[in-house]
Amino acid sequence: MLIDTHSHINSEKLDNVREEILSNLKTGRVGRVICPSYSFESSKTSLEVAQNDRVWCALGVHPENCMEYNAQVESWLRENLSNKKVVAVGEIGLDYHYGDKDSKLQHKVCEAQIELAHEFDLPIIFHMRDAWPDTIKLLKSFKNEIKRGVVHCFDGDRKSAEEILALGFYLSFTGLITYPGRQELREIVKIVPKDRLMVETDAPYLAPQEFRGKVNRPEYVASIADMVASLWEIEISSVDDITTQNAKAFFDRMGE
Repeated sequence: MLIDTHSHINSEKLDNVREEILSNLKTGRVGRVICPSYSFESSKTSLEVAQNDRVWCALGVHPENCMEYNAQVESWLRENLSNKKVVAVGEIGLDYHYGDKDSKLQHKVCEAQIELAHEFDLPIIFHMRDAWPDTIKLLKSFKNEIKRGVVHCFDGDRKSAEEILALGFYLSFTGLITYPGRQELREIVKIVPKDRLMVETDAPYLAPQEFRGKVNRPEYVASIADMVASLWEIEISSVDDITTQNAKAFFDRMGE
């Protein structure tokens, strides 16, 4: 069984197929899903979809939505982070893709949520894009307050990967590793310790190569696991077992 460790199945892009997706979790190769949040509203719908017995969620505010983080949002998070279906804080982090004019506020909001994760003894799902120097500095400064951290949808260079791994954090890979032009990213997969790699779809975005042009969905994480097996030169079933055990170890509130 595989676990899609980052899948926005609460997205409106999946409204028409959500019931089918949830039904497939009972019979397919992909049996569990972690649904992360990126805003106050998505935190609420993530928690709703996590009422399914094969879905868990993470709550938090994405850096692109940092301006909406306020006392009301923090209060709501405090009220819900103890819910047994909440297995992490996230996705939170830094994103300078559209410029760094909000960088100070992004840092403030990310740091506040790191403190919440520490208070509630939860691991953290980090979103980091075009902000690697600041990301590494942030992770180093809060290392002792982060129970466990994963940089989801890793898309950095080898140096960034090595620095993140040296801090003891996990890396999670998406369909990007299946794209023909992403050989450097595939080389990075090869150096990740087997006990610190996870797979995800980031659905409804970034469908693997064989499904390019389609709306991504949890079942497609199998293609990503297959690519990892090829890169590690081990059996596909072994990758399924390894990444599932990694996910269970990381999201320890999920249980067996």
